[in-house]
Formats: sequence, structure tokens, C-alpha cells
Amino acid sequence: MTSAPKHKKVLILRFSALGDILISIPLLRNVALENPESRFYFASDAKMSVFFRDIDNIEIIPVDFKREYKGIFGLIKWAWHIN
Repeated sequence: MTSAPKHKKVLILRFSALGDILISIPLLRNVALENPESRFYFASDAKMSVFFRDIDNIEIIPVDFKREYKGIFGLIKWAWHIN
């Protein structure tokens, strides 16, 4: 008896400078398109969602570490928020 393949969930955390984030977009786009059965969660600045609108299996998790989740306590608050 074979079971149906499970859908994989992948969390990508990218909080560096905007240029570094933009460099990772082509790679993530290709991986997501090659693996349509998987679901990708990209935690980064909310502005990044514009680059992934056309890909159904990528979901942006907006994070604002400058205001809402500032400092170490903000990081802990964000970690509790995503659970």
C-alpha cells in the first residue's frame, strides 16, 4: 500500500539588505516553479511580495524588524507570532 506523497513546506528567512534579498529571488523562483507540489514561505520585508505575485506556491510572511519586532525581544515576539 502506497500513500500519497506529502507536500513539503519550506521556510526561507531572508532579513539582510535589499540587494541581497533581490539576488535570491531568481533562485527561489526557479526552485518553486520546479517543485509545484511544495509550499514555500518567504519571511522578509513586506515589499518583497511584489516579486512573487505570479507564483502560487510562494507565500510572503512580512516582517518589520525596524518597528514592530525591534531588538531581541521583538525577535522572540515574532517567533511566537508565527507559531
